[in-house]
Amino acid sequence: MTTALMTADERSEPADVALLGRLAARLAEGTGALGPALDLLVDGLHLTGATLLGPGGIVLARSDAEVVPLRRPGSRAEVPVGPAGARLAVTGADRSARPALEAAASVLALALGAASWRPAAAVLALGELDHSDLADALHDGPVQQLVVARYAADAAVRAAATGAAADQAREVRDAVQAGLVELRRMMWHLRPRGQELGTALEELSLRLAEAGRRILRVTVLPGGADLAPPAAGLAYRLVQATALTGRGTDQPLGVTLSRHGPDVLVAVDAVVPRADGVRLRAEALGGELRTSGRGTHLLLPGLTTHPAAPDLKASS
Repeated sequence: MTTALMTADERSEPADVALLGRLAARLAEGTGALGPALDLLVDGLHLTGATLLGPGGIVLARSDAEVVPLRRPGSRAEVPVGPAGARLAVTGADRSARPALEAAASVLALALGAASWRPAAAVLALGELDHSDLADALHDGPVQQLVVARYAADAAVRAAATGAAADQAREVRDAVQAGLVELRRMMWHLRPRGQELGTALEELSLRLAEAGRRILRVTVLPGGADLAPPAAGLAYRLVQATALTGRGTDQPLGVTLSRHGPDVLVAVDAVVPRADGVRLRAEALGGELRTSGRGTHLLLPGLTTHPAAPDLKASS
């Protein structure tokens, strides 16, 4: 009888508290529990999906549960998760679920802070974005060249029956050669060359010029290349990504490496693409990224002693 007098919010409160308890217990299992925890949230609140997003929209975890939607399918809500820029994005929620979502976001924030998941998971997610970019680049470059070669080969087969095979064979050879050149260029860009950062950037500029891309104007001031391999790799990739997206300009891309006390400043005269991802990687190395409308500054911890020359692979 008393239950009949309770409001809908009062009747749902124990269920929400129990859900938060299960959520906390699942998160306590370790770093692999983010996805299953979101599954619990989807199931407990009758959502159609839940995603935990890091800064810049990087996906940290996503629910896999398939649940029959009990709420309006098109509804979507986002709730902040802690002060670091993470967000909980859900679909299939209505207004009555908002308090429970905010409480769940607080539990997720505590778990992320305690286990230091946010930086580690975000960097791993960035790796997945890199793979996606590579797949796009392969599709738009070498694969398209090889598709042309396939069509030329088909034409050569038809021409063989008419006595015009010689011209078709040359077209096949040229198409295959173009695809091979494009693939070798992409393979080269996957790993830097050179004994230190300044040399690697000069070599990169030569390869960019060979491919008709925007070249670099590199200035290395004393101590400006004194970076440990992970930091040097990040600086190189920042410059490379900026140069490779700089179509439509004949002006060289200015890059300056300089020492600022214990740190090295990598200044690029353009805005780096996907800056949020670079910022996360820089923070993981103890550095920081600053961008403006005129350029990008990457500040990284420098070395106090000169490193031994790295064993880099020979050019191919």
